[in-house]
Amino acid sequence: MRLVNYKPKICQTCGKQFTPNSGIQKYCATCCPYSYKVRQQLWWAKKYKHPCSICGKLCKGKVCWDCKIKYATHRYYDKCLGYVHLRMPDYPNTQANGTILEHRYVMELKLGRFLRSDEVVHHLNGIRYDNHLQNLVLVTEHSHPRSTYIKLLQKRIRELEAQLAQQKF
Repeated sequence: MRLVNYKPKICQTCGKQFTPNSGIQKYCATCCPYSYKVRQQLWWAKKYKHPCSICGKLCKGKVCWDCKIKYATHRYYDKCLGYVHLRMPDYPNTQANGTILEHRYVMELKLGRFLRSDEVVHHLNGIRYDNHLQNLVLVTEHSHPRSTYIKLLQKRIRELEAQLAQQKF
């Protein structure tokens, strides 16, 4: 490993001579630690704090997260829960973050009215991202667990009947 000896420089803050650790060092960090830290903070603030082009709030990118949610209208898939969300900030029946679940939106379009809070849209095939109208049924919050359980039992009965039909006695 080769050691590089850099030429002594003059600190731009205090004017003292120092030996830099790298070729780009401009300040003596030992005698000017405060000014060095302040310059670093200013550099980070310049690089990562921009005003949002819509609301003016400081953020990392061109648009802050709140404005992205408020003004973007597209769908995205929630990997944790398996549902598809639509970003529709101007729609009256959205969640607090400006999104609505796609299956609820599809059912509202079919019915021509907003869903009540006690109404649940159930996926018949159990696939939460399959939001075709044929796969959705509207049930109440009270009857949803029972109807779901009945559907699961019916599916299991069909599977067992198919296995019995394949077996030969």
